[in-house]
Amino acid sequence: MLTDWQQAQKFFSTRDNATEKVAQKIGASHFSALTLVPHLIPALTQLPIQLTVEMRNSQDLMQQVAQGTVDFAFVEQPVMDLSLSVVPLMTDQLVLAGGGDTWLLREVGASARAHMDRYFAQHGLPDNTLTITSTDVMLALLRTGFGKTIISQKLIADYIPYVPLDESFQRPVNLIYRAPLDANKTSVLETITQTLTTNFETQ
Repeated sequence: MLTDWQQAQKFFSTRDNATEKVAQKIGASHFSALTLVPHLIPALTQLPIQLTVEMRNSQDLMQQVAQGTVDFAFVEQPVMDLSLSVVPLMTDQLVLAGGGDTWLLREVGASARAHMDRYFAQHGLPDNTLTITSTDVMLALLRTGFGKTIISQKLIADYIPYVPLDESFQRPVNLIYRAPLDANKTSVLETITQTLTTNFETQ
């Protein structure tokens, strides 16, 4: 009976090792999580990886990739860290959306917040502000007619009023990672770039 138990244990151990998936963590800014990531997940789940997706602001994501706690990340800021590899994907145009007296602000570290601060430097600081760490919540408020903010034109529904901003309010959308890549991460990178090329007009 002991021999049978040992054989069974060996069988399940071998099976588990054969089917074990390598953990891969992808980080996405709020913009990328709402626009790019939904197109990527079906393709990435076909790979032999255990996928985790986290949504954070661009500054946090660049730090996490540099520290090795996130494998790949989508950010909307210029990448100055020379230890990171950068794949330019597209350019995102920001607009001034909504109306009223209350400004809806993203937190410090979000790429949109940097553009908001630059806008305030040009036009004066607002009296009424509300800081929100979720683009989804900001969009929900805009849909109810409450507040205004600087946000991606790609996220604005047809019925949300907005004012165009000039080209200085464009931001780069980049995929970042740390090289060198092993075979699993190379497969992830290839899947990401191929899928986005198929679904989006990338640079």
